[in-house]
Amino acid sequence: MTTSAPPTAKGKGGKGKKPFWQMEIGRSGSKGADINDEVIEHPPFVAVLPRVNLIPPVVLQSLAMRKVRRWLFAFVALLVVAVSAIWYLQGSRIDEAETRLAAAQATGAELQTQVDAFGAIKAFYAELESQQALVNGTLASQPQAAVVIKQLAQAGQEAGDEPISFANVGVIYHGIPAADTTLNPCPNPNPFGSEITIGCLTFNATAKNRAEVSRLLEVLERDPLFVGPYVTSTAIGTGELGIGTGVTFAGTTGISLDGLSTLLTQEQIDALTTPAPAAQPQDGEEQ
Repeated sequence: MTTSAPPTAKGKGGKGKKPFWQMEIGRSGSKGADINDEVIEHPPFVAVLPRVNLIPPVVLQSLAMRKVRRWLFAFVALLVVAVSAIWYLQGSRIDEAETRLAAAQATGAELQTQVDAFGAIKAFYAELESQQALVNGTLASQPQAAVVIKQLAQAGQEAGDEPISFANVGVIYHGIPAADTTLNPCPNPNPFGSEITIGCLTFNATAKNRAEVSRLLEVLERDPLFVGPYVTSTAIGTGELGIGTGVTFAGTTGISLDGLSTLLTQEQIDALTTPAPAAQPQDGEEQ
């Protein structure tokens, strides 16, 4: 079954006429208005139920505040639950850490008790170390006087066909020299020598001839116990018939570090022979 649209009235020019309800009422009711004039179309009418809001604004605000409070309470509750869960998860670790801390504190208290108990032993040990340092320092500065005299007499035996006779021997010990001071204050034929001495030895002796005196100096020079031996004066003695009775002479020599009871280490020797570096001027000081 087919349906056809209702016939529309045609006006001038064969165009269809607009329905009445689609025409602008203001113009259609005016005098002299042409029904075929173009009219403004309105959207179709939709029937809706009327609505009237009778709730006061105060009630609406109260409902809004209640909704905000509800969300706030929910957020606080969620936050409390999250913190409680984290605390619960970390509780075992915290307990374990507290247990270790208590054990460490107990061990520390026990160790402190032992340290207090050994305090007297520590003080006694420190006193022993101080006494040992004093003894070592004293022994290090003590010369081997008997060895020095013995070596001098041994050199006299090696130098002559008969042992050279020493009339008197004098030794002045000045100890280990301090750094940056004269390392060898004894008379020395070598003015450029840098040997270290702990004392000066002087002697008067009688030899058969000058050759024995020279051999004595050579023997003393080879001995590491002596430093810079030389003869200060010589004199030839004569008898009643004018026959020579020998050569009397006086000499001196330094005593090296080998004459100490306790030998110095190489570090200590280097500290004596190596001068300390000069202090550098600070900024703003005069050069």
